[in-house]
Amino acid sequence: MKTIINPPRERWMSLTRRPVADPEALWSDVAVIMDDVRQRGDAAVRRWTRQFDDVDIVTSRVPDDVLQRSSSMLDADTITAMRTAAGNIRTFHNAQRRPAVEVETMPGLICRMETRPIDAVGLYIPGGSAPLCSTVLMLAIPAVEAGCGRIVICSPPDPSTGRPDVSIMAAAVLCGIREVHAIGGVQAIAALTYGTESVKPVKKILGPGNAWVTAAKQRASLYGVAIDLPAGPSEVLVLCDETADAESVAADLLAQAEHGADSQVVLVTTSAASVERTYKALDEQLAILPRKDIAGRALEHGLAIVFDDRAEAIAFTNDYAPEHLIVIMDDGDPDCLEQVCGRITAAGSVFLGPYTPESLGDYASGTNHTLPTGGWAGRVSGVTLDSFCVTMTVQRATESALQAIAPTVTTLARTERLEAHARAVTRRLTPISLNANENAFGSPYGDDLHRYPDPACTDLRQALGRYYGLPTDRIVCGNGSDELIDLAIRALCEPRRDVVVNTPPTFVMYDRCAAASKVDVRNVRRMDGFALDVDGIIAAVDESVRMIIVCSPNNPTGNVSPLDDVLRLLRETSAYVVVDHAYVEFAEDADCTSMIMNEDRLIVLRTLSKAWGLAGLRCGVLLAHPDVVHAIDAIRAPFNVSSMTQRMAADAIRHHGGTMEKTVQAIGDERNWLASQLMLLDDVVDVHPSSANFLFVRMRDADRATSLLERRGILVRSRTDDIDCVGHLRITVGTREQNVQVIDALRGER
Repeated sequence: MKTIINPPRERWMSLTRRPVADPEALWSDVAVIMDDVRQRGDAAVRRWTRQFDDVDIVTSRVPDDVLQRSSSMLDADTITAMRTAAGNIRTFHNAQRRPAVEVETMPGLICRMETRPIDAVGLYIPGGSAPLCSTVLMLAIPAVEAGCGRIVICSPPDPSTGRPDVSIMAAAVLCGIREVHAIGGVQAIAALTYGTESVKPVKKILGPGNAWVTAAKQRASLYGVAIDLPAGPSEVLVLCDETADAESVAADLLAQAEHGADSQVVLVTTSAASVERTYKALDEQLAILPRKDIAGRALEHGLAIVFDDRAEAIAFTNDYAPEHLIVIMDDGDPDCLEQVCGRITAAGSVFLGPYTPESLGDYASGTNHTLPTGGWAGRVSGVTLDSFCVTMTVQRATESALQAIAPTVTTLARTERLEAHARAVTRRLTPISLNANENAFGSPYGDDLHRYPDPACTDLRQALGRYYGLPTDRIVCGNGSDELIDLAIRALCEPRRDVVVNTPPTFVMYDRCAAASKVDVRNVRRMDGFALDVDGIIAAVDESVRMIIVCSPNNPTGNVSPLDDVLRLLRETSAYVVVDHAYVEFAEDADCTSMIMNEDRLIVLRTLSKAWGLAGLRCGVLLAHPDVVHAIDAIRAPFNVSSMTQRMAADAIRHHGGTMEKTVQAIGDERNWLASQLMLLDDVVDVHPSSANFLFVRMRDADRATSLLERRGILVRSRTDDIDCVGHLRITVGTREQNVQVIDALRGER
């Protein structure tokens, strides 16, 4: 162990930092195993169990008769110890039941909170050289007491029996658990997450494990399965003074050190002499410890920290936030230990006094030993009865209560520009709407077209939010992307002062909208192959530049700007970065929509006009930070998206059934065919690679090519007058019949 005397506070961060394994290094292998189990079920579980545990399991579930016999294979003392520990754990966790909460917040408005058990939980119990039968008690007992309907235990098989360790099975029986599977490692977490032929999926997974199991649990959480907390190496911090018995302190440190070579053992004391006494005791006890090699390696990176001042020692302890905290102090005041405990703000479990070793909590005091490690004790709690429950709030209002609270609710809703929230109240109070000068006799087309559209596009934004994986407060809908480009410039740029950086050749509306708002444009031309000149853009940005606009895939060139380029613009400038993703559905690895939640200055434009085939609806979407959305809403016309557009767009997004993806695939196939045929024509100089639904084609004579096509009634877009686009045509990909006509026309054939 390393001794440190009175470290200054600026060193505390480094002293409290734990070694962190990089879970991403395991994720690829974990993903392979979990995906295999998801696809092949029990067959994959058997394969990975054979590879990692050297066991061929026919069926993973332990038969009930085997479970029932497990207790008879343990000695009486072990069974008695389990029962005593179980009784204490049950008593303590039963005491954690929440009392019913019900309150009348105002006359006629009743609010209450109710608790429900999670109906299916999976408990992972490590096996191997240290089968943790105590963890069965710590997890299964609160699960049973909470009332969980289905409780499943997974634990690695013993190579000699093909079953979990007998003590684990016996503990499960003692707790009343009847479903135990001989599955360990990543494959166990995968089975509990996705389900197999033998293991039904659960809603929450709890229990410790190695780095592989931890990474698997974190991956499980991406698939809607709740987890308890990431498990790290065991740790203990002993906070003591000169009165502490060195033999006891050493024993407590070794109790954690023997868990693993990566265990964290820390001594914080106000007595330098106690450090030397503890070192001597550690040497003597370590020499006779069965797991001395493991414990010894853990002690090598342990810390002994001496503070002259008790307050500093306590403050450091709180910064460290240990999993286990043992306090052995005596200043003559009978309340000394409780006073110290009252100043502890971050610890998983605290053990007070010379007669309270940490082992009590590990096994039998009644508290739970599934605790936060790695400094998480200052942020999250260990396992309790609540870990197996969910709470829900319930409210019920009378008509008079609704009448009384309505002004409060509607005022706040409209302050947040959430009109539908306000109307959910007012519709109940004022069902006749005569305040908007609408035609009360209805529309000749039925429905609600005689009413103005929802100004907030509530239902459409909810559908878009689910599709894009974003909250609705980051979504604005517009009358096509053109309106949203205009709104973004008007909302964020100051006329005659701010500058927008554009990257020609690109979509013409960026220049037009900026000009309409009297905002100057600074062009940074694209490089060879129309690649974005990121260095040039960054060099062009000064304090006057408010916005950078990037079209990706770019119109008219069809090429994609890599996500790393977008990140560079965000990192190396202070401007808003607008990425127009009108054609992104046709591209691969180009969508930066998911970056919205982490990048406050990123604005993404999407549309339903291209891949969705809904150009006639004129429905554009802007995705951005809520502050940007708020600024745009402040200047947006209140009814800018029609009722029909809102309804049809939301319906298309919710019920497309993969139609859009199939269309994108078909267009991509036609794009490749058309590009290959164009390259065979003598008049075609080049067909630029495209990730959109069009091709950018350089002709030897663009005017002649346009004329040939027009004679056949085929319209394409000449871009020959654009910057760096001499001789270029933009040709939209059509159906095979239309594309054949394009080729025939350019050949001069009739």
